[in-house]
Amino acid sequence: MAQHISITQLLRKNYSCAEKKELALNWVDAWQLDQSKCITRLGIAVKNNDFDEQCIAVGQLKELSLKRFSALPNVIDAAFEAENIARKFKAKRDEYLKSNDK
Repeated sequence: MAQHISITQLLRKNYSCAEKKELALNWVDAWQLDQSKCITRLGIAVKNNDFDEQCIAVGQLKELSLKRFSALPNVIDAAFEAENIARKFKAKRDEYLKSNDK
């Protein structure tokens, strides 16, 4: 079985900024799809007056929300970490090029 890699771990890998942005956007799209499925399931359960299914759907929605919201600060940190690393690299590169132009 393939090992699960968190979005934070993916964002901390050596991908380009564009690739990291794509990863983050895909993560958000998957989150939205999962949330929508749970909400649809809950709506059907309410329509059918199926209390057991309502409880299951609410539990899944709660678990999904907790999982994604707990990951969100780490995702933001990883995204800005990559940006800061790129900015520092460019500054050092520019400094090196200036010092060699003399």
